[in-house]
Amino acid sequence: MVQGFTTIGELQGYWRNCEDVYLKSKSSEHYQNLVEPLTQVYSYMLEYQIRAICHLSKKQLSRAWAKVTGYDDWASKEANIVRISNQCLANIGPLETNELRKTFETHMQKLDRMVEVGTNIVKTMDDHRRQDGEDKLSKRRRRTIEVVWNITRIR
Repeated sequence: MVQGFTTIGELQGYWRNCEDVYLKSKSSEHYQNLVEPLTQVYSYMLEYQIRAICHLSKKQLSRAWAKVTGYDDWASKEANIVRISNQCLANIGPLETNELRKTFETHMQKLDRMVEVGTNIVKTMDDHRRQDGEDKLSKRRRRTIEVVWNITRIR
């Protein structure tokens, strides 16, 4: 029974995270495929917890009798919850693929933007380098003209 509570707690946490990540759009086909089995998992979890609380609130003699008759077969109830949860996992694949695709597209857009910014930086640096080169060339030409002018003036 305690193991079942542990399993249920772990599954509740897992499915809560899945709902937050994958079930944002309630109109998607994958959401519709997952809602019914997931609701079933939650209802079995709740039933298990209620039965356990009722079991623990009984007198010890009644609990012993229930154990003998197999009324509270905790292991099979836990196994049933895990089985249905695993069936729900089959519907996560397409949702996960879709989420990965969206994440990939977002990263690709960011990379494209980074490439664009990098290209603009390189272009700006090339423009500045070219301008500096032209300025240096102009200075050399002026000096050459000045030298030639001074030489011709001296003669």
